[in-house]
Amino acid sequence: MRTRTIAISITILAAIMMTEAFCMQVRAGLTPDPYEPNGSRAEARALTNGTYELNFDHLGDIDYFNISVEAGDTLTVQVSTVGNLTLDLMNETSTITTLNIVNGAGTNNIVHVATYTGNHTIDVVSNSGGEYTLTISTSDPTGNQIPGYETIIMLLGVSAGVTFLSILLKRKIG
Repeated sequence: MRTRTIAISITILAAIMMTEAFCMQVRAGLTPDPYEPNGSRAEARALTNGTYELNFDHLGDIDYFNISVEAGDTLTVQVSTVGNLTLDLMNETSTITTLNIVNGAGTNNIVHVATYTGNHTIDVVSNSGGEYTLTISTSDPTGNQIPGYETIIMLLGVSAGVTFLSILLKRKIG
């Protein structure tokens, strides 16, 4: 008699847990976005400057992304959502800064000047599920406006009454 009661209780508990997990996925909503799986730092997907339409495929989902920046570049990570989420910017070992967004309200971006060249990891943590938009931009404070090139020297001069500007560029490798 006691064995049946325990077996029934376990079966009912398992059914409740499975139903709740299913409901959480349905509420969160959505078909996994093209960047899944990206639920750990090891699975972080590389992104570049741009805007990405993303979603959480279940409540409690964490999406990880990497962006490669150079020391001195300004990295801006902006998120738009109607839900609740946490946005973290991390270096190789720890969190640099955290942003909590409640009902899509408040300042929804992180601006950071990179102190090292390499990957910076962005994690977005679902507190309510749903969709979100992630916009990433980097800028070079030296004014480099040609992607993939680094300004080596700029000369402004006058010769025979004519003003000229000479710019020497070096292609970035990597």
